[in-house]
Amino acid sequence: VWCVGCVWVLVEDISISIDGLAYGAHSYICFVNDTEGQTNSDTVIVTVTDNISPLLNSPADIIYSEGDTGNNIIWVATDTNPETYIVYKDGVLFKADTWTSGSSIIFSIDGLSASQYNFTIVVLDLAGNSARDTVIVAVTAIVSEFSQSIFFVIVSITLVFVFYYIKSRTHNPTTQTHPT
Repeated sequence: VWCVGCVWVLVEDISISIDGLAYGAHSYICFVNDTEGQTNSDTVIVTVTDNISPLLNSPADIIYSEGDTGNNIIWVATDTNPETYIVYKDGVLFKADTWTSGSSIIFSIDGLSASQYNFTIVVLDLAGNSARDTVIVAVTAIVSEFSQSIFFVIVSITLVFVFYYIKSRTHNPTTQTHPT
């Protein structure tokens, strides 16, 4: 850059790589001066935007028996600018926290009573882009051994009576014939 009659003449382009800048606004200030002590500057603001939603896996629905432990929903989200996640249980806010790209978001579903539940996660990045996934969790009731035993006894007794009834009908005909 040089000055001809105080008009700045650019001899070659000034180039700065902005590849890899993080999300947000970045200021660049270029200062120039000449051999006569004259100076000038210019500010350029580079804004990096993000219009790409996070990527989110979709775990399978889960079925487990009431009282079982070690049941988790494990989601993994990736994004260059992660921010927060929100988990809803049956449409009601259940948990919110921050997340790290590529790390597991492990959500325990132990301790639920027998029923069906809808767990939905929404992951957001700094720009407000989002991704969501829903996992249906079915918790089955425990059938006690006592209930199974009673059922077995009732069925056994019923079968004995049915067998006895059929046998008695075949050995005791209602009409008898007498030889003459």
